[in-house]
Parts: sequence; C-alpha cells; structure tokens
Amino acid sequence: KASVCAPHDMAGDQGTCAAPSQLSHIAASQLGEARRFWADKQIRTAMLVPWAEAVTAAFTGPIYPFFMQNLGLDAGGMGKLRTVQHALNAASAPIAGCLLDARGPFLGIALPASLCAIGCAIRSMAQSTSWLVAANVFS
Repeated sequence: KASVCAPHDMAGDQGTCAAPSQLSHIAASQLGEARRFWADKQIRTAMLVPWAEAVTAAFTGPIYPFFMQNLGLDAGGMGKLRTVQHALNAASAPIAGCLLDARGPFLGIALPASLCAIGCAIRSMAQSTSWLVAANVFS
C-alpha cells in the first residue's frame, strides 16, 4: 500500500507518512469545515473579503507606482501619498475593531471593505494627484 510522505528535514528526521485513507479523511474533514463556513453568511463574508482584497493588492501593487508616475508624482510625492494612506489605515484600525466588537463580524468587515471599494473606484478613475488623495481617505 503506497503512502505519501512529508520531506525529510535537515536534522535527519525520517519525516512523517500518511496512508491514503488518512489523507482522504483529512480532505473530507477540511471539506466539511469549508462547507460549514460557507453556510454561514457572516463567516463567508469574513473569508471572502480579505481574500478578494489580497488578490486585488497582488495585482495592483506592482503597477501602482507607474500609475502614480503617470499622474506626475515623483518619488517624494509617492512617499508622501503612501504615508497619508498608511496613517489613515492606522487611525481607522481601532474603529474597525470597535465595530467588530459591537456589531459582530459582518458589519465590522463589510463596512471597511465597502469603503475600500469606494477608494479603489476613485483611484481607478484618478485624473490627478488630488483624486489619489481622496481615494486614500477611503482605502
């Protein structure tokens, strides 16, 4: 009977092996948890929103400096704009935390995500630096 083994470590440990029946049990357990999470609207939102934000950031992050450069920002201007964005993110974190504590995960995650979506929409239509500053208020 074949088994699937984890790679050996540098200390010479032989690793751990799992039989196919164990792997199918683990996969079934994980699938059951995923279905349970998906059935609950609040947990589903809490799972999807950060995933969507991470995917969007992964695609836009590398091109954002070129976009700002096209709007006429130099390195110093880009740094100032990013500083404003990070300061506003730091200031809004306690507010989001209070929302999570007071209203539960749905509002605490959906409201900031909605505001972020507004900021992303403004940023995507930016015609000047002032648009980018306005976008940073939301995102």
